[in-house]
This record gives sequence, C-alpha cells and structure tokens, in this order.
Amino acid sequence: MKKVIGIILTIVCVGVSAFAQENQRFSNPSNPIKHNMIGSFGGPILISSPLNNNFNLGIGGGGGIVINDFYIGVFGIGQTFQNSLMEVTQETKQVNLGYGGLWLGYSFYNDYKLHPFVSLRSGLGSLALHNNQDLSLMRQNMVVLTPEMGLEFNVTDKFRIASTVGYRWLSSFDERKLPKENYSGITLNLALRVVIN
Repeated sequence: MKKVIGIILTIVCVGVSAFAQENQRFSNPSNPIKHNMIGSFGGPILISSPLNNNFNLGIGGGGGIVINDFYIGVFGIGQTFQNSLMEVTQETKQVNLGYGGLWLGYSFYNDYKLHPFVSLRSGLGSLALHNNQDLSLMRQNMVVLTPEMGLEFNVTDKFRIASTVGYRWLSSFDERKLPKENYSGITLNLALRVVIN
C-alpha cells in the first residue's frame, strides 16, 4: 500500500508542478491547437491495478464524442493476474478480468495544453479463475464502476496523453462461485488519444 500511495503522490506532484509552469492556452494565437465545440477521440488504455496487493498490467481501448468540455463514449479493458494468491483458500490461481461499457468525462480548463479532468467508466464484465492447466474453474459476471481523476496533455491538436488515478469497484459475487477476495482497488491509467475535430 505504501508503494501505491507513493506512486499516486508522485503523479500528483509532477502534474501540479507542470501545471504551475508556463502553461500555454489554446486561445494563444501562436499556439496551433484550437478549441472546437464538437469532435471525437479514440486510442489505447494501459491500466495497472492490484489484486490482493499484487499489481499487474492490463490493456484496452476506448473512444467517443467530445461536446464542448464533456465527452461520452465506450471502452473495453482486459487484465490478467498471474499466480495470484487467494487469501481465503491460500491457493495460487490465474485471475482474468474483462469488462466494458459506457465512458463519461468532463475536462476543466480545456483551453490549456495541460488540464485536469474527471471521468466515470461503468459497464459489465466477468471475472474467471484458472488453474495451472488453464482450465476455467470459476466464472462470475459483475458490474464495474471506475471513477477517476487525472491530467491530460495536448501534445498537438491531434494527439493527447492522459494519466489518471481511480478506484475500480466490482459488484458483490456469489461466494458459492468465487472465493470472497478483495477484487476492487486503486487503478493507475495511461491513455493515448487521437483527436478528430
């Protein structure tokens, strides 16, 4: 947990420091980036999150429509935890998590190159446990909610990089199908976005 807190504090400090330095506005005539009322975006998402204090990476993608400072779209994410120790049974399993759904967001100070934003990813998915022979042992469908906040940097008028910290909440499971574990937790995300105006 100390490592997670350290990573979060580092991201926040770097973001605040960068935001405090000569942040250029879109409205600057010398800046080629223009603020448009309507557009679209899409790109890959890299996610890191823990399962029983075991961090692992996942990958996905998403895209949507931007209307002023709001955006709405869809997303999908897949993540695998290799050799995860189940606290209840003390057995090592492979945990596969996949989900997707609706993506809502709002950007603050969108006329700056570097600006904060908040978003909510909500959807449906499934979580499965596998043994060493990759045979599915247990599977359970669930609801997933991930509120997050972060910083977005406009590299050009067509390419953006976003970094966020969030919390992924998974709905309750039928304990007859899956052992009761702490499947919810903090997420660290890095997204690359191609913008079409």
